[in-house]
Amino acid sequence: MHPILFSLDLFGLLHRPYSLHTYGLFIATGFLLAVYLSRRQAEREEQDAEAVVDLAFYLLIAGLIGARIVFILTKLPEFWENPLEIFMVWR
Repeated sequence: MHPILFSLDLFGLLHRPYSLHTYGLFIATGFLLAVYLSRRQAEREEQDAEAVVDLAFYLLIAGLIGARIVFILTKLPEFWENPLEIFMVWR
């Protein structure tokens, strides 16, 4: 399996090429498929399908924030030295 599917340089506009990782594609595909199937099931059971999509959005945001918190806690000594790096999520 290829860890990086492809990289884009975008004519030197970014500091480094943008890379699409295989695991990121699979996670995003799985999340979108789960939202689609959950919405379809909600419609079948005559529930509010838009509430499912709204919940998925909030769960995505909560998951990203939770993942960042766990990342910070696992590398706490490094963040004590430079606390502003906590907000540098692109690194």
